[in-house]
Amino acid sequence: MTELRQEESQSEHAMVWMRELAATAVDDSPLPDDQVLWWKAQALRRLDQEREAEAPLDLGELVCMGGGIVAALGLLAWLLRLPDVRTMPSFVAAVTLSIGLLGLAAMVTILGTARARKA
Repeated sequence: MTELRQEESQSEHAMVWMRELAATAVDDSPLPDDQVLWWKAQALRRLDQEREAEAPLDLGELVCMGGGIVAALGLLAWLLRLPDVRTMPSFVAAVTLSIGLLGLAAMVTILGTARARKA
């Protein structure tokens, strides 16, 4: 019984929607010029070609940034294992620089990955 009522209700909703659709005005604007469509298609094709050409470069950038992170970690580990120079100002500057490079490389890698996923 309830299924019959649901079907009737759905039929009524469909009829109301069809009447509203029939009452709406059809847009009589002219179609775009075929030359414009061709230019847009060419522009989209060129954009796709650029993306395909840039894909290996984006991967290379990520690999370089990963190498920078590894290098910064290696420099930091190498500096921390030297016992006699921990109190020197140059040591503190070198550790600060390596931590800064590590943070910068990590940030650029994360932003590059986010940009690559977005595109």
